[in-house]
Amino acid sequence: MVDRSLSHLHKASSMIAGYVLVCFVGWEYRGYEPKWFAKQSDPLTGNLIHMFTHEYWKCKLKLDWSRCPDIFVDWPATSQH
Repeated sequence: MVDRSLSHLHKASSMIAGYVLVCFVGWEYRGYEPKWFAKQSDPLTGNLIHMFTHEYWKCKLKLDWSRCPDIFVDWPATSQH
């Protein structure tokens, strides 16, 4: 339980440090860009939306997962779930 609390504390401190760098130091913030969606204007409402690009299925057919992030990078080897 302590490890999980420390992990949350570390993530929060990283977010605060990032906010400080963007706001006070002048670093540019790069927002999240989805891998399998593209920003487009909705033809009915004009709102900005994310549309599925179908690139996922092309990559899946080729078994090319190089565009996928490694979602297990932060998990320690001895972690118990």
